[in-house]
Amino acid sequence: VKVNGLAKITANDVVINVDQDFDRKDIVSAEDHEDGTIPKDEILVIEDTVEKGEPGDYKVVYQVTDNHNATVTKDDKLLVLQVCHYDPPGSYLIVICKEKK
Repeated sequence: VKVNGLAKITANDVVINVDQDFDRKDIVSAEDHEDGTIPKDEILVIEDTVEKGEPGDYKVVYQVTDNHNATVTKDDKLLVLQVCHYDPPGSYLIVICKEKK
């Protein structure tokens, strides 16, 4: 009897600026032992709590179903920050504005 393994979703927690455009599928990939790499267009975003333009901690939930109808989900964190400026300009050291209430 052959057992179908579950696909593995890999997603990295992300920190973005409040006004930054961001495609949720840019940071996710999925592999299945039997099916190989699962195309990004088959990775679904089934929950997305991000409020555009609002700083905060948010959750994105991805879902993949393999060719044997085995479904797996993965929760991912998205931190949206309000960046005032880079100090010095062009550097990776940033000054974070106080979050809106």
